[in-house]
Amino acid sequence: VVGEVFNIRDPRAVSKKEFMDTICDAAGIPKPDKVVPLPVAKFLASAMEKTWKLLGKQHAPLLNSARIKFLALNLDYSIEKATQRLGYQPSTDFSEAMKTTIAWFQQQKG
Repeated sequence: VVGEVFNIRDPRAVSKKEFMDTICDAAGIPKPDKVVPLPVAKFLASAMEKTWKLLGKQHAPLLNSARIKFLALNLDYSIEKATQRLGYQPSTDFSEAMKTTIAWFQQQKG
């Protein structure tokens, strides 16, 4: 398992939307309430990438094709691989674990 990636959480499947909503709740920030149609997002990302290139920027813009592609995927985060390969058995539910993780991160950040 060296070098492999595992999702570690409770056994209930969590959608990307629920994952992000839970992080927002735990961090005390508002959940996104606006939806940009995918074709519009792709167009804007392409325009930003071209603009960045013309400006000679070395880093990718905040809105870029790779991010849009990732955000457009409908992913469910499963722990099946961790359960089968590592014998992982969760002891904390997803929401509580995210609250603990966000609190730890905020404490480290200062």
